[in-house]
Amino acid sequence: MRESKTLRYIAAVLSTSIASAQLEFKPPVITGNVTSSALDEISGAFGLRSAGNEGKLITVHDSDADYMYVINGDGSLNSRINIVGDDWRDAEEVIGYTDSVTNTDYVILCEFGDNPASRDKKYLFRFEEPAITGADINITDFTKIAYRLPATPVLEKGTNRGDFEGAFADPIDGKIYLFSKRMAVNHIYSLPIQDTYTGTQTLTFEGLMHSDVAQEFGGIISPANCVAAAISRNGNNALIKTYNKVYQFTRTEGRTWVDVLVNDAPTVDDNYVGLGAAPNREPQGESITFNYNDGGYFTVSEYRGYIQVPLFFYGVITSKVPNIISLNKSNNDIAIVVENLPDEFIIEMSTDLNTWSVYTGLIEVTTINNIISTIVFEDTHYQTNKCFFRIGFTN
Repeated sequence: MRESKTLRYIAAVLSTSIASAQLEFKPPVITGNVTSSALDEISGAFGLRSAGNEGKLITVHDSDADYMYVINGDGSLNSRINIVGDDWRDAEEVIGYTDSVTNTDYVILCEFGDNPASRDKKYLFRFEEPAITGADINITDFTKIAYRLPATPVLEKGTNRGDFEGAFADPIDGKIYLFSKRMAVNHIYSLPIQDTYTGTQTLTFEGLMHSDVAQEFGGIISPANCVAAAISRNGNNALIKTYNKVYQFTRTEGRTWVDVLVNDAPTVDDNYVGLGAAPNREPQGESITFNYNDGGYFTVSEYRGYIQVPLFFYGVITSKVPNIISLNKSNNDIAIVVENLPDEFIIEMSTDLNTWSVYTGLIEVTTINNIISTIVFEDTHYQTNKCFFRIGFTN
């Protein structure tokens, strides 16, 4: 390694959370068209994750109480999924998560649409992600979770009952998050992820989403706010969709999604096509999901009088800019995990952020897949002082 006169820096502080990367997306491409009459009211989608299911989406039709529908990446209908012995009313979202202990992939159907805001009890249906083969699937092993909202706060009709369309599940927090649709500021509720549930669960009101996710007027349903949500597989990025915008929140290590959604201003993805006439825009877009490998996200609309609608995909722009993913200590060793580490770099240390010194000791670097690198070096300053580190690299 050699020191350069022109350096750029990425920095970290020991014992402080490290920022995850905010995703940048490409302009949309139409991967295909959704043409089946069974899919004219798609109101939720989830990118399947299990091996063999990659690139397929499970969707729900908000007026169909019997089947969920699997579509291929080109929008064509693949198969139907039936939850045997049960049905639902106004399901508006499909979400999923991977169990951090068993590595099992789960799908959750969210029956929480409620246009008149009149229903006291609603349901979530959870089941293991099945193998998709093109044949219809009957789900016999599932968990039906009954829930209601807490007595306060009140929602759009002056009661604790309301309309919901967006949700995601995060195994890191251990919670399923649900978001109101018709409030000026989205209300955030949660339910713990558990192996089993007994009786009717009462959701926890977690707070109000950042007000930059703004209520919209003049659309299909007016006013309206969150109509869909998605979380990346790695748990670092969340998308909140309204009819006309897609907002991105980015979580840093050690923080909860409640903390992020309440306190952090989101960014707007200007690539989203927005509300409007098909095929260039979405006449009633109520679905958003990351694809299986976090390589981008899909949106798709209800038909709203059209005979078909596009399936849009917004790919992630792969950045070569170095990014610190995590910082850890063990005994006298410090390990920094870096994305896109350049061949030439230096490590500098400081205890006050004013005076920096170049580390001259032994550095071990391990790289995986030419993308993720782990830098390990020895330092004892942190035993008596808060110590800051930064990595310098040539332009």
